[in-house]
Amino acid sequence: MEDTAATLRITKLNGTNYQTWKFKLELLLTKEDLWDTMPQDSPDPVTDEWRTKDRKARANIGLLLEDNQLHLVCKETTAKVCGHVYSDIMKSQHYQMKSVCFEEFAI
Repeated sequence: MEDTAATLRITKLNGTNYQTWKFKLELLLTKEDLWDTMPQDSPDPVTDEWRTKDRKARANIGLLLEDNQLHLVCKETTAKVCGHVYSDIMKSQHYQMKSVCFEEFAI
C-alpha cells in the first residue's frame, strides 16, 4: 500500500503553515473517509468501526507533523483532540502576534 501523504505531497506542519496544512488535512481525511471523526464527539457507545477510523485519522495527523511539532499532540488519544490542541495553540500564537504588533504601533 502506498503512503497517501507521500503520494499527495502534503507538506508537514512546521509551525508556519497551519492554515494551508489544516485545509489539506481536511481534504486528505475526507478522501480517506475519516473526516467524520474530527468535528464530532465519539459516539455512545463507541463502535469498533469508529475506533478504527479515529486511529487512522490520528495517525494521519501525526505523520503530517514535523518532528519538532509532535510533542504537542503525542499524548492525545483521539484525532479530534489532536486537531483541537494544535488549533488552540495557533489561535493563541495569532492573538499574541496581534498584541505585539498592536503594541509596536500604538502611540
